[in-house]
Amino acid sequence: PGRTGRNIEAETAVELARIDGVIGLKEASLDFQQIHEIGRRLQEEGIEDFELGSGDDAANHFVFEQGGSFGISVTANVHPEGCVEVWRRGYIDQDEQTAFETNRELRDLHNAMFQPGEKNPISVQYALNLLGFDFGTPRMPLDREPRQDDEYQNQQELKTVLEDHNLI
Repeated sequence: PGRTGRNIEAETAVELARIDGVIGLKEASLDFQQIHEIGRRLQEEGIEDFELGSGDDAANHFVFEQGGSFGISVTANVHPEGCVEVWRRGYIDQDEQTAFETNRELRDLHNAMFQPGEKNPISVQYALNLLGFDFGTPRMPLDREPRQDDEYQNQQELKTVLEDHNLI
C-alpha cells in the first residue's frame, strides 16, 4: 500500500492468495508490471477465491484488465457514477479500451482529489461539502482553514474540476 512505504510483491501476493481466509488484496503500487504479474499468476494457478482490487484511482482500469474485481476509490466519494462506469466497462464488459478512456476522462478529478500537500480526508470533505453534504471541517489534527495560498489554490482547482464534471 502506497502510504505505508512498503510493497507486497507479486510472489508474496500469490502466496497470500493461497491462504484460507485471505480473500483479497488492494493493489496500490502503481507498478503495472507487478499488477500484471499478480493477475497472470492468479489465473495461471487457478486461484479463483481471491479478489484483486485497485487501491489507486489512476490504475482502476488496468487492475480490471488483469482480472481485478474492485476498487478502493477516493474519487468515488464525489463521482460514484463515473467510477462505476470504469468498473462496469473494465470488469463486467471486459472492454479494456472504453474502461481506459472512461478512466482517462476522470483523470483531472483523480488528480484534484490528491492535491500536493493535502491529506486525503481534507479534499474529500471539502468536495462533499461543495456537493451539499454537511461534513464540516476535518477533525484534529487535520482541522484547519486554508492558511496558505497553495491550500486555497488547491481548493479552487478542486471546485473548478467538480464544476467541469457537472457535479456542482
